[in-house]
Amino acid sequence: MTRPRIGIVGTGTIGTMAAWRAAERGAEVVAFDLDAPGHDRGAAGGESRIFRTAYMEGRRYIPLLQRAEGLWRELEDRTGRRLLDLCGGLSIGPADDPRMREIVEGAREYGLAHRVLTSEEAAERYPQHPVGPDETAVLDPRAGVVRPDAALAAAALRAEELGARVHRYTGVEAVEPHGSGWSVAAGGRRHDLDRLVLALGPWSAAPGTFARGLLESAGLAAAGLEARQIPMCWFPARDPGALVPGPNPVVIRVGEYGYSCFPVMDGVSVKVSPHSAPRPAVAHPGELPPRAAPGVVATARETVRRHLPALHPDPSRTAVYADLFSPDGHALLGPLPGSPGAVLATGFSAHGFKLSPLFGEVIADLAIEDRPGRQAHRETPGAAAAPGTPAPRHARNGDETMPESAVSTAVVITSALLVMGAGALIAFYYGRRAATSDDWIVGGRSLPLRVVVFSQFATASGGGVLVAHVGIGYAWGWSVLVYELACTVGFLLLVLLAKWLRSQEFDTVPQVLSRLFGRDTKVVAIAALCSIVVPFGWLATQFVAFARLFSQLTGLSLPILIAVMAVASLLFVLPGGLLSVAWSDYIFGVFMLVVTVFVVGYAIYAAGGVDAITTRVPEELWSPSSITLVGWPTILLWVFAIVPGTLTNQLYYQRIFATKDMSNVRRSLVVSGLMMLIAGVYAGVLGLAVRAMGADFSVAERELAAGWFIGRLPLWVMAVFAGFLVATIVSTTSSALHSVTTNLVRDLYQGIRGGDRPERELVRMSQLITVGVTVTAALLAIAFPRALDWLVATYAYSAATLAVPIFVGFALRNRVRLTPGIALTAMGSGLVGCAAAHIAGTEVPYAVYGIAVSLAGMLVAVAVRRGVGGGDRTPAPTA
Repeated sequence: MTRPRIGIVGTGTIGTMAAWRAAERGAEVVAFDLDAPGHDRGAAGGESRIFRTAYMEGRRYIPLLQRAEGLWRELEDRTGRRLLDLCGGLSIGPADDPRMREIVEGAREYGLAHRVLTSEEAAERYPQHPVGPDETAVLDPRAGVVRPDAALAAAALRAEELGARVHRYTGVEAVEPHGSGWSVAAGGRRHDLDRLVLALGPWSAAPGTFARGLLESAGLAAAGLEARQIPMCWFPARDPGALVPGPNPVVIRVGEYGYSCFPVMDGVSVKVSPHSAPRPAVAHPGELPPRAAPGVVATARETVRRHLPALHPDPSRTAVYADLFSPDGHALLGPLPGSPGAVLATGFSAHGFKLSPLFGEVIADLAIEDRPGRQAHRETPGAAAAPGTPAPRHARNGDETMPESAVSTAVVITSALLVMGAGALIAFYYGRRAATSDDWIVGGRSLPLRVVVFSQFATASGGGVLVAHVGIGYAWGWSVLVYELACTVGFLLLVLLAKWLRSQEFDTVPQVLSRLFGRDTKVVAIAALCSIVVPFGWLATQFVAFARLFSQLTGLSLPILIAVMAVASLLFVLPGGLLSVAWSDYIFGVFMLVVTVFVVGYAIYAAGGVDAITTRVPEELWSPSSITLVGWPTILLWVFAIVPGTLTNQLYYQRIFATKDMSNVRRSLVVSGLMMLIAGVYAGVLGLAVRAMGADFSVAERELAAGWFIGRLPLWVMAVFAGFLVATIVSTTSSALHSVTTNLVRDLYQGIRGGDRPERELVRMSQLITVGVTVTAALLAIAFPRALDWLVATYAYSAATLAVPIFVGFALRNRVRLTPGIALTAMGSGLVGCAAAHIAGTEVPYAVYGIAVSLAGMLVAVAVRRGVGGGDRTPAPTA
């Protein structure tokens, strides 16, 4: 098929966007206008336009607004310009107003992030926008500001990069059919075209013009179309710094003296557009007044006096723009009746700018395909199911059409499935080597250094880093490094025990305690259960993390996505236990490291650079001092949970046990610990970048930050990142799942029950138990979908129970005869102390109490034992 030659008359908002989208699809575009794209003689003037997703005019708009947001981001990516600033949007109005209810109900129906604020909450957060006692406020974090002049200039330049010709300051004298196409006379030349798009904005129905003649021929001249003025006023801000985008959202107030209010864009003043101001008709561009009428100014001044105390009451400037209004506010968009090959796009009634990239795509589709049997009609955006309504399209499959949201979903799902499939193939390939239970449990103690290092990194950097930790970076800046530093310290402390652990050829943590204190079924049982809670908690949290992220990306429900990750985890573990898990972790770990560096760079770029981040984000979040911003109680909780938790985490121990060369055991832990800092930098940078890009979540909503960022990525970056997410999460779930199974088989079945079966039967039993553990974790994840709380709680209880017996026991192993009774005292004391503090809700982290009580209990037990045993220092019997 040859490239269609499309002529576009009018390069205002809709015409320019149509030129860009048609050029992206390979059409030969020729556009004409008396002015240049982004001029102020139509509907694109006024420095700023509102973009919002939670839409009070009707929830049916939401899918199209989401698609439009993706196109805005695509334009930014293509041109390297920042056009859409999602500084948040605040809607204010009477609590019983149906428009306010529609915002909330629509946001809930489509799963949009939003927050309903009481008047007291709004007053505390946004004192510059008072909310009355009978009013409510709804915060939409995915609302913000578009710069119309910059946006249209960028779209025109992008179209020209793709080969379009934009004839600026070129009037069109005549338009007439020519053969199977159209002929346009402009600038003293004649242009023969295959298709014609009429996008003249407010001047489409101006008397005496060729456009008016075409409308009359189509029977649309009497359709009630009327160009009207759109007045705007700018008021000086008393404190301009408090009203810049970021801390200050765009505001729409409904009710008496309603208005739209924008953040400071020029460094001085705030634009206010009063909803009740008159909009007089205007016939020709030359009749458009340069300033707002006195009646408009009076209305705006009264609006400011009543509702906007942060502004001076007298405007510093006013301006008037125009758009074409239809009686019902719905645009005329579609093939022009009686004019084959012509598309009409007009009458957007001051509502088209936020959706303009999407309308441009619809127009490009209609012009390129020239599908017959459709006529220009009043279209309600979002009513794509109405007969004859051209639906937004992006990808074609024969005669089928697919919205961009479906394309994005398909790309994300395909990327995820490809990564899962590749990992499963790796797991099955290496799993063939697992012939014995030792192969299944500890990889045959044959893992090389590179596999151990990247397996530790992939295991530790799971959905917590991707979701909860990005949220920490968003809420508290570099405080996120405390979490990763605690993990690093844990790895470095493990170096002290590493050679001894590897030389003893342990399989599990309970076996370590049996070697130190002597074999006892009660010690083994408690130690096994405490060893299980951390990886089992990890398993559940990774299911939740995956589901929360991919629910935002695909719209699928949490239970379905949790089930998908559960099946993927089984595919990684069942073939060969640790052999298949560790080798797939190695491949994924390398992939994760590369993508982590890429994502950090892209996030900085998307936010506008380091300078933009430090400008838009409060200094308290990005300065080095933010490392303690989360607060000392939380820091202590992390340190006393994560450091001992890392020291007792069986996932890390198993890789020590499985290392092939004993001389590399310590080196593997040092390198793995340092690599965890990379994950912390990733989470911190991404959290700060998300805030700089305009996200506005409360501290409680911080885990939405990662998904918010992903939803704004170009399609190809989203595909890479989706694969990264899956690789990271499935590495942790498979490792955690394998660890839990190991305890159940080695400690509870073989160690306590005394079960002994042939090697092949032990492997088969391990596989069956793996399935049971997976189902249990998935059900609990569905019931309790909170990511970070699970992780911290399981870490704390495990640390309080196991840390002191292992490390104090290791220190005393050659000095005091350690008995099972001493171990039970220390473990029981730690568990009781931790639980009591947890229930009491102490200000000091409950893990601290548990470890302190455990240490006290063990020292008392040792003292009693020495008093009774006369200082017997005979080592405990080996397990």
